[in-house]
Amino acid sequence: MWSGADSFTESRQRDWVTRGGVDGVASIREIGVARMAPIEFASVDHINMFVRDLDESVDFYSLVFGTDPDPKEEGTTKGLRWCIIGIPSKFYFCLYELKGRVFDPDAMHINHIGFFVPDFDETVKRIRSAGIPVEYFDRPITWTNHAGQSRSLYIRDPNGYYIEFTEKLGGGLG
Repeated sequence: MWSGADSFTESRQRDWVTRGGVDGVASIREIGVARMAPIEFASVDHINMFVRDLDESVDFYSLVFGTDPDPKEEGTTKGLRWCIIGIPSKFYFCLYELKGRVFDPDAMHINHIGFFVPDFDETVKRIRSAGIPVEYFDRPITWTNHAGQSRSLYIRDPNGYYIEFTEKLGGGLG
């Protein structure tokens, strides 16, 4: 069993992989891992994703989020060109290019990336003025639940990933 002081040892890791943990099977329970307190975090740090065209994606994220167009880090790993771009102390995109390889947008494992924005109306205005198509009937969606209402605007990046901008932290689902 894991305890606060115990670590995920190599043998437990091998056991988890052997029992199918890497393939998404919830086998972590099978090896006796105890529940733990939720991990606290201050903000979203990065998103790691495959892209069709690295340069096009760097340009897109620089335009939309103001990320530095000069990568923090870059290289080639296993034949894949990659880079890390972002806004220091705020958020990073880790992008791996699949240029020349099969890129099936329907096989993406990221549903969407959500960002809380302090001025929702200004965000909508800037997206529209940049000429970026807005998803879902070309307008913000109003979500209503037990916490009240929140508006979200959805766009897609050049790879087909949905990006949500929301006026309330947690998408207003709190």
